[in-house]
Amino acid sequence: MTSLGAYAREQGVKYFLISFVDLFGTMRAKIVPATAIDAVAKSGAGFAGFATWFDMTPAHPDILVYPDTSTLVQLPWKPEVAWVTGDLVMDGKPVEQNPRQVLKRVIADAVRDGYEMKTGVECEYLAIDRVMNPARNKYRVDMLDVAYHSPMMRALNHASYVFEKRLSHTADSQDQRHRMTPASRPALTAHVGSEPDYVIPRLVLEDEAARRRYEESMERTWEDVAAVRAAGASDEFAEYLLPNAVAIRFTESADLLNLWHKHSMRLCWNAQEEIWQASLEEALAVREVNPRIGRWLAPPCTIRHAASQRPVCPEGTRFCGERVWTLELDAFARRI
Repeated sequence: MTSLGAYAREQGVKYFLISFVDLFGTMRAKIVPATAIDAVAKSGAGFAGFATWFDMTPAHPDILVYPDTSTLVQLPWKPEVAWVTGDLVMDGKPVEQNPRQVLKRVIADAVRDGYEMKTGVECEYLAIDRVMNPARNKYRVDMLDVAYHSPMMRALNHASYVFEKRLSHTADSQDQRHRMTPASRPALTAHVGSEPDYVIPRLVLEDEAARRRYEESMERTWEDVAAVRAAGASDEFAEYLLPNAVAIRFTESADLLNLWHKHSMRLCWNAQEEIWQASLEEALAVREVNPRIGRWLAPPCTIRHAASQRPVCPEGTRFCGERVWTLELDAFARRI
């Protein structure tokens, strides 16, 4: 190959993903337009090493990826994009902690000892089942959360999901306890207006008289907020009057490892109503797009039953009284 730029012109490639793998096995990449690829290939694509889990600090210079053209792959599902990996260099020297560099050393050592390294590819559905199926992966039922330290379970960091959510302030406060499924939440002053915007509990919705009383209370609360503002108080002080039912809209992201952990607690039928419903909607959404993964997002009793763990319910005397592990996720219809 004469150059990556020439390859781009011949094959109709518009962008290159210059990539490497960090210490957690996560793929890192920088997208480079084909018009600039030859210059970047010569100077290297820069990354902040400390931000990719290498043993570095912000004071270290950037690590540079020099594309190895022998690894070039044009993406079959997006042919205008080509992927290429390469060696990492810092200050003109190879980055010895780079997984690719480590692999080269291991292969060289093996060859010197008379061994030949061979690799195999595990089909996707087998790999997913190996990690997600509690019958095959006992980390799924471990009570001490040591799964986070398992190299196999770290593979779940590669799958990520994003949810647009609307919860009451009460449920959002519970949701925030899962700090490894972070969200971007706007300040209340930025999105609470003059019109009432709140969440009605499902139990209240089932009784017309209770609903009318609830809605009247919300209307009066917003009138009081408006009165405090009209009296000259700042929005910050007026918002102290807002109820816990006030609606919070936000975008939440989660890798599969931490989403699984969250759902294993919040899909339990002992969980608070609103966050249970929100977690159920998340799990069903994942099941819709990734059914092989979504089938294993389930309450703790379902996970323990699949792993033949006894007792099935881990809650002891707080057992909800329902054989939840016999139900499909889309059949969940919990009543308080």
